[in-house]
Amino acid sequence: MSTHTPRLFEQLAPVALGLPEADPTGAVLSHLSEGCEICAVELAQLRETAALLALGSDPLSSPADLRERIVGRTQETSFEFILATDGAWESAGNLEFKRLYAVPGGSTTLISLRTGSWLAEAYRPGHLGYVILRGELDGEGLRLSTGDFIPAAGKVPGREMAAVMDTVLLAVAGAADAEPLDSPKAVRSGRAAWNPMEAGVLALPLAGSEKEGIEISLVHMEAGAVAARHRHEWVEELCVLSGDCRCQGIELGPEDYHRAAPGTSHEETQSLGGCTLAYITRKNRA
Repeated sequence: MSTHTPRLFEQLAPVALGLPEADPTGAVLSHLSEGCEICAVELAQLRETAALLALGSDPLSSPADLRERIVGRTQETSFEFILATDGAWESAGNLEFKRLYAVPGGSTTLISLRTGSWLAEAYRPGHLGYVILRGELDGEGLRLSTGDFIPAAGKVPGREMAAVMDTVLLAVAGAADAEPLDSPKAVRSGRAAWNPMEAGVLALPLAGSEKEGIEISLVHMEAGAVAARHRHEWVEELCVLSGDCRCQGIELGPEDYHRAAPGTSHEETQSLGGCTLAYITRKNRA
């Protein structure tokens, strides 16, 4: 099966709508000719819905969410992929950060702490907690490493924890005035009880709840595991901690990030060698 880039996948909606310059280089048509089944099915469904929308009708034989998907894609990015090699790191004092997602109601950011830096330096108003993507933090009787979680809990400026090696955190934030999550303790992923989701797929809740409007978890897929197709009612984010993951035909590796907008659906997500993902669901659309 042919692989594709995030940019190619996002061009399918403009091509389905017949917009001028939707495929100026012919890359989309060339990619389809290579036999990418995911893109071929997606384009066929989008074209059907585009035709029926022009007639003011709803699709009779297509999934119920297609109208939302094609309208949404003309207004915003339905699927966003930010690979580890994409985007720019910005400097702020003794740390660096890369913005992955930012809206008035919250944000997701990568933060790089140099050896010897304090966790308190990473804190910003609204921060809810941190997943360690690589490196280690030590202090307050805790030694945390890759896959572990530490909540902000409104107290990070007072936390005496330092990076004992260069460390990268996935910082999850709500609005600047967000209340701390009801998750006062750090979670060590290697010592916690994981919950089975489906064959070969396990989940570890870290913080948050549906009531609080945000849920932060880890998801582990065993080698060869396949996560079933599912629809997104709200914003869904994932960031790869380790291993490989194929999502919407895009091959993802460590520190690659993906976001899906409300109203979209993921096809089957696969992992050939196994992977662990940070998984965030934001119930509020703001």
